[in-house]
Amino acid sequence: MDAKSRILGILKQRKEEGVLQSELPKLANLSKSTVSEVISTLEADGWVVRNKVTKKSYRIWLLEHYPNPLKNTFRVGILKASEYPAIIMAAKKLNGIVKVFDNSLELTRALSIGSVDLAASPLFTQVLFASLMKNIVIFRIVALNGSGVVMGKTHCKKIGTTELSTMELNLKKLNKNWDFVYFKSPERMIESLRDGEVDGIAIWEPYLTELNKEYEVVKFNELIGDFPCCSLAANSKFLNQNRNLLSRFLQEFDFYCEKIGLDKNETIKAARELSNYIGFNDKLIRKSFSSFVFNRILTNENVLEFVEKEVFLRRESIQPLLRLECLRPKS
Repeated sequence: MDAKSRILGILKQRKEEGVLQSELPKLANLSKSTVSEVISTLEADGWVVRNKVTKKSYRIWLLEHYPNPLKNTFRVGILKASEYPAIIMAAKKLNGIVKVFDNSLELTRALSIGSVDLAASPLFTQVLFASLMKNIVIFRIVALNGSGVVMGKTHCKKIGTTELSTMELNLKKLNKNWDFVYFKSPERMIESLRDGEVDGIAIWEPYLTELNKEYEVVKFNELIGDFPCCSLAANSKFLNQNRNLLSRFLQEFDFYCEKIGLDKNETIKAARELSNYIGFNDKLIRKSFSSFVFNRILTNENVLEFVEKEVFLRRESIQPLLRLECLRPKS
């Protein structure tokens, strides 16, 4: 393994913690001069961020894990889901960095600590983090619907789900006498279903469409009506430093929300681009788009009603952190 690969591997493992440059020679088994040369090249190429800690000491991070915003740069986090064509296309248009996470808690935590600048994660999860941390601001609802229950048995007792997610919230709305088993990744949840550890799972697209080939699937919106899934939020520090960049991103996002499902060419392009990040076949992704409503505009008041009714939080705790009408044309 060459010197560059060794250093990048160490930085990837350290994530938001970063590493002192003085530690790298020992950790990578390299000379100080080689480390200094490689870091300077990586910094010039935009791979890493280097901050002075003391007069002679520097801490280094991979750009994607740096826990602070950078001027004219943004990192957007998504889940492994087909809900994000407009996010992906807007990020591509503005040369943003896209990071894919296994679950909503990890993604929303990354937004809160600043290792992503924007995040598309469940509204339910973002509202909870926003009310506690007061450092994220919600700007858009990404889409409605897009999840459901996969039934391994006719009569289910144990249901797999993810913690503090739209799936968990919807399962509780159904008021079934189910025992929940929590998983950190959709792949592990599916494996558990196939092994018989759980009788069914609550999961999102495009897993839902894929699993419908072998299991009975019931979409949540068929049982409880339309519901908001993910919302798009920004870290407050990023907002303060990159308002113009965020405004451009929101404009591009709104543009693509109107195109997906209605403009065939744009829909095909978006599915292919999203496929590069989440790893599913683009035709499966395109098919799963029909489970979502991408162009429904929700207001601050809509979200406040959701918060009071479904999350049982007082609107006063979340109202200052909602800006869903930002850059929307006035009627």
